[in-house]
Amino acid sequence: MSLNMVVYLDNYGFSLTNYMIGILGMILILAGIRTRSLSYVTCAAIFGIYLLFLIHKTFFPLYISGSYADIMKASPFMVGVNLIPFKFNNASDLYSVVRELALNLVLLMPFGFGIRFLVSFRTKDVLWLALAVGCSIEAIQLVISLIIGYPYRVIDITDAIMNTLGFLVGYGFFRLFSGLYLAITHRLKIQPIGLGKYIYTIAHRATDQQNSGDPHFDGEVIKTP
Repeated sequence: MSLNMVVYLDNYGFSLTNYMIGILGMILILAGIRTRSLSYVTCAAIFGIYLLFLIHKTFFPLYISGSYADIMKASPFMVGVNLIPFKFNNASDLYSVVRELALNLVLLMPFGFGIRFLVSFRTKDVLWLALAVGCSIEAIQLVISLIIGYPYRVIDITDAIMNTLGFLVGYGFFRLFSGLYLAITHRLKIQPIGLGKYIYTIAHRATDQQNSGDPHFDGEVIKTP
């Protein structure tokens, strides 16, 4: 999938892709200066690239004005909004329904898996974080739609639910990965270095935090080569 974030004004499109990549680059440079950790920056770069594709998939293309926007503005606003969970107006068969649910589930699984390598949070806050992130996409789409005057994307509560579940599934995979990584490392008596050491530390702290119940246990930045 190509990365092309296009905004259309009066049928003329311009891309924000290079600007977004530049912003990501500056964030990575600042993260490197702050943490002095190549391993942290590596994880941040991988997560940042994923976020760029997530933004591309969920918010672009964006038609602010032009013939397409004029046609869409002529339709009732609520035609593009669904506030009833698991109501599939546009799905013609079971395959389409399952595919739509699966795509929204998978969309935020990398987020749930990867965020713990960058940000510390208490295990008991995972559900609230999943709800916030899972609902944010539809909320932002709604805000943009209100600003430009028409629902440029289908705003669906079902999507928010599946995004939230996707985050939780991704975090569940992170917990499973952490346990397996620690078990294999201990079993084989491996002394991890570099990125491996960083991953080991994150996995170990996440496990110890859950066991200890200390909300501040894993709050410090890890510095590794």
